[in-house]
Amino acid sequence: MKHVMLAFVSPVSARYLREPITYPNVMGEPYTSIQTNESALVYIERMLGRDQLSRIFLIASDKVRNELVPQPNEFGELNHLDFLQRRVIKECPELDGKFSALDYSDAVDESAKLDKNILQIADIADAIEVSGRRDGRDHIFRSQRSDRVSSDGDSKNVFADQRRR
Repeated sequence: MKHVMLAFVSPVSARYLREPITYPNVMGEPYTSIQTNESALVYIERMLGRDQLSRIFLIASDKVRNELVPQPNEFGELNHLDFLQRRVIKECPELDGKFSALDYSDAVDESAKLDKNILQIADIADAIEVSGRRDGRDHIFRSQRSDRVSSDGDSKNVFADQRRR
């Protein structure tokens, strides 16, 4: 089975560069995270074990593509999208080459923003569908805030309690 994950990329906070969040149990091992969805990507990859993610679609706004991560950081001068990919690949080197970035506008004009984002969401769905046809039938993990649905149907935030300070 092919496994695909869809995640939004958020800007790196200077606060979390100074004070990263350490999760004591991400599939049996600790993990120190700086950026939103970083720990979710590592969690899913560890959970899958040998099956591994076959593709990771990162939804990236203009801001995370174009603005630089605050300094100092472990990788030097790079944007928020590249920072997330490098952090995840550092922990899970088998994911190198499996990322696809998809555009999402953070335009200022609210009326134009809604129209543009609806079209961009359709493009994102098309990109995932094309990938599924090319790679076989994919199982998709979606993560914006690391939510999951338990067997009893209740939504649970996997990492929320540990992230609060």
